[in-house]
Amino acid sequence: MHAAARDWVQRCLNELVDVPGIVVEFGSLDVNGSIRDLFRGTDYTGIDLLAGPGVDEVCDAAEYEHPVAVDLVLCCETLEHSPYAGKIVANAARLLRPGGWLILTTAGPRRLPHSADGGDKGPHEGEWYANISGYQLDDWLREAGFRRWQTDETYDDVRALAVR
Repeated sequence: MHAAARDWVQRCLNELVDVPGIVVEFGSLDVNGSIRDLFRGTDYTGIDLLAGPGVDEVCDAAEYEHPVAVDLVLCCETLEHSPYAGKIVANAARLLRPGGWLILTTAGPRRLPHSADGGDKGPHEGEWYANISGYQLDDWLREAGFRRWQTDETYDDVRALAVR
């Protein structure tokens, strides 16, 4: 997790009216930093395709099921590593209670390709990678049924705060 992504999550938390009680993070493997510490005192579940630090359940974020509706889904620096990015956004909407929030960061169109393990030499052989545009993210949020959202695109990053 790079510093700008963590800063975006912190800024979004300041926008939330209610403190979230149930939080799910897609792509929670702590490769180069985590946001979990921002959510102390919550019922927090970290989901990732790989086991390791920060992961509570090994599962594809596009298919994850939670036993109850959640208040907040976090998806940081994950979509660019999945061929099912649109399905991940749709699953976030499905998991959220009405009025629940999604905080999302992903690699924008100009970010150099990188591997899911944090390496900056590009994706490993056979590893999926595709940068995400703000337009693409807007389409996925709309199709998933989010009521409103704010998308922010910088040179390297595309970010969103959305409410179901």
